[in-house]
Amino acid sequence: MIRRMKRKKSMVPYINLISLMDIFTILVIFLLFQASNGEEVLSVAKDVILPASTASQPPERALTVTVTPKEILVDGTPVAETAAVLQEKEVVIASLQTRISAEGGKKVTILGDRTIPFALLKKVMVTCTDSGIEQISLAVLSREM
Repeated sequence: MIRRMKRKKSMVPYINLISLMDIFTILVIFLLFQASNGEEVLSVAKDVILPASTASQPPERALTVTVTPKEILVDGTPVAETAAVLQEKEVVIASLQTRISAEGGKKVTILGDRTIPFALLKKVMVTCTDSGIEQISLAVLSREM
């Protein structure tokens, strides 16, 4: 009877924590490297649908000009109404030019909706070059070939 009681004695399971810690350390390092891969992420407004392209060059940090069907934004703040800009005969958008000049910088990334007319995009690009911008980039969605 004593033998049976000794056999039924419950044993506490042993977990090897060192190997578990190694696995979690490797996982954390892997996820950190994946999160900081060096590519710039552009935040696109919900009403902007970017055109698709086969371009593979990642975006660089620059001033962002977003052109939606309703308004033009510089770094998220509204600058002008799209309908009013299209009605103007002037090629340069005055409010956009003052905002870009105040921000400074030499690079601009334009996030233009695919439904905007080319005349509007051309006005935005001319305004950027007149404001002293040396490099203009157009943001697109990458399409795999």
